[in-house]
Amino acid sequence: MVKLIITGHGRFSDGMLDGINFIMGMQKDVVKVEFNGTDLEIYSDKIEDIIKDSQEGALIFTDIIGGTPFRISTTLSMKYDNVYVITGTNITMVIESIVKRKTMPLKELVEQITNAGKDAVQAFDKRSMEEKSRNK
Repeated sequence: MVKLIITGHGRFSDGMLDGINFIMGMQKDVVKVEFNGTDLEIYSDKIEDIIKDSQEGALIFTDIIGGTPFRISTTLSMKYDNVYVITGTNITMVIESIVKRKTMPLKELVEQITNAGKDAVQAFDKRSMEEKSRNK
């Protein structure tokens, strides 16, 4: 099964995994690696050990493009086939990947979850809510 690695600054990965477990229950092969300014080699080794343990590939979810978790993850992804890095992660993307990772090729899954993540970003205000109510 494709491994899902959630990483980011501070407690990002902790909060993301907590939300997923609340919504879906504990999930197999979904792990977190926190980056709290720890030694970069130790941090990188933790992620790489998870990648090496994955036989069907890995998706690494990071918080922001250009940050340390993103840079280390992309560097590691260049060393392996079937490792993708997703940045700007929201919980919709991770849930979508959990649901579809068993039935969809990895490359197709990446496209699906990035689109789902974009679609999940919406803005609401009083006027838009009233307009949506009228259009029902």
